[in-house]
Amino acid sequence: MHVVLNRHTMDVFCVGQGDLLFVNSYSYDNANDIIYYIMYICKQINFNQLDDFLTISGKKSVCMPALSVIKKYIRQSEFLQPQLYGCRTALDDEMTLEIITLIECGV
Repeated sequence: MHVVLNRHTMDVFCVGQGDLLFVNSYSYDNANDIIYYIMYICKQINFNQLDDFLTISGKKSVCMPALSVIKKYIRQSEFLQPQLYGCRTALDDEMTLEIITLIECGV
């Protein structure tokens, strides 16, 4: 599962064994909303909270509070700083982040 956090929206992509399992976008107001949506998606797609991976990309100040709680429920969770061709990217422009995420996820 890969989650991209924008200013007030989150995009979620779930891939399993090369197949696209789930894609959706949600509006959120705070970190509790983010956690709720992620845990709800886990239930919908039978996400294995011990063995499956979750990555979160976006502004670090937005991602880290949610991630600190999510790590209590999903063992293999981490913040992913987007990279394109080995270069760190600025996260100020949400469109750039979304394009990079699509490239990295192979969607």
